Amino acid sequence: MLASPVARMRCKGAVLAGNWEFALPAHYRVPLVIGGVGDGEDALTDSWEKTLGLLEAKFRDKQVWKRLSISVKEGFNAKEIFDRDVSGIYEYLPKCGTASNSLHKRIEDSEGRQVDTNQPDLFFFLDPTRCREGSWDRFVFATSTRRYEFEECRPIIAKLGSNWRQSDRREQEVEATVDWKWMDAKGLTCQVCYTVVDILLLI
Repeated sequence: MLASPVARMRCKGAVLAGNWEFALPAHYRVPLVIGGVGDGEDALTDSWEKTLGLLEAKFRDKQVWKRLSISVKEGFNAKEIFDRDVSGIYEYLPKCGTASNSLHKRIEDSEGRQVDTNQPDLFFFLDPTRCREGSWDRFVFATSTRRYEFEECRPIIAKLGSNWRQSDRREQEVEATVDWKWMDAKGLTCQVCYTVVDILLLI
């Protein structure tokens, strides 16, 4: 848990102006519905396993959706759990360099509107563990897809169980987990601190 950031400030108008937040340990389980978007052959594309030329029966003709619809199961309110709303339409981008060609980018929100360009892009992809077997790897929602160095930590909004993988199934219900809750720290501010040496240098 302490490998992840435990505090942050979102700047508003100036570098030192904004709201501080703390990440409190928590554990939430949120039911999601993941479904394919579109009909016919044009809605599907070859899977990563098929492009590798794997000949095993379950991989030889495997296809996946070009677009996915992801939403919180009806009747469950997750607005206060997720750091960002993950619902919406995701476009499959298999040539963008993530593990197993798994990258999806959110292009529409849950209301069918274009995503807010004032916020960082939101992605859905397979995030490999460093030392465990591939069966432990999970799909995650995150704003960063770059490769992280040892002891760096990816900022993850939520993650699925390790048993979920891309497929051509029309709709699936899966469980996402969140391991922290960001809380406002309204009384905390950030100010410039001058020392005697700094003042002498300014003079």
